[in-house]
Amino acid sequence: MKINEIAKLIERNFPLSLAEPWDHCGIQIGACDEINSVYVALDITPEVADDAISKGVDLIVSHHPVIFEPVDRILKESVVMKLIKAGISVYTTHTPFDIGDGGNNDYFIKNIGLPAGEPLKCTKDGVRGELGRIVVLQEPIGIEEILQRVKQISGTVHAVSGDINRRVRRIGICTGAGAELIEPARLENDCELFITGDIKYHQAQDALAMGLSLIDATHYHMEKSFIKNMAGYLRDNMQAMQEDVKIYESTVNIDPLIIR
Repeated sequence: MKINEIAKLIERNFPLSLAEPWDHCGIQIGACDEINSVYVALDITPEVADDAISKGVDLIVSHHPVIFEPVDRILKESVVMKLIKAGISVYTTHTPFDIGDGGNNDYFIKNIGLPAGEPLKCTKDGVRGELGRIVVLQEPIGIEEILQRVKQISGTVHAVSGDINRRVRRIGICTGAGAELIEPARLENDCELFITGDIKYHQAQDALAMGLSLIDATHYHMEKSFIKNMAGYLRDNMQAMQEDVKIYESTVNIDPLIIR
């Protein structure tokens, strides 16, 4: 299967047109054109690169870009050079997979047992509400119960702010780093609880002042399901297309921040 065919397959549900202006998605390394095996990873760390090389794969599909900031040199020991030398291509779907139907947000919502959500409304300059979701429940649910559901799939929760005994109906969610949506979640969507990662101290203070409870489920633990989700998407579609491409799921991606 050609790499451009796999790109089109991914972009069928997660088109590059959904990418944020600052994002870098699509084919980032085009070292191999004929793809017989794909390795799905959240991040392309040195450990991921070594694992992919040891498996002899042709393509890595990642959520986070391997090249994000501008580079002025590529050294021989770098991950990018390792992959090029090994003849491994890279395709990245970052914010398109956050925004698109069935991507990170929808998968997380389903995994914690909540009904499907809608894109958050947002008129804040430079912030797209589609990066998050709002779930409106018919009956209120306790934050403590939601917290336990998040713990079951995430393994950890970084922090909770607000009354843990509060019952809520309107829940905002943004996988990854979505603290920029705290204000619109409360003021434009009337959310009572917002779940995201990478929340800063003063952002939590602002949320409390607005009457918005928070769960910081951590960036990694909210998005690690990308691996299973994307691998399943590729397997299902390739099987339907009768394409014989082997799919590997990374087992070496880890959270760089350990909570003890």
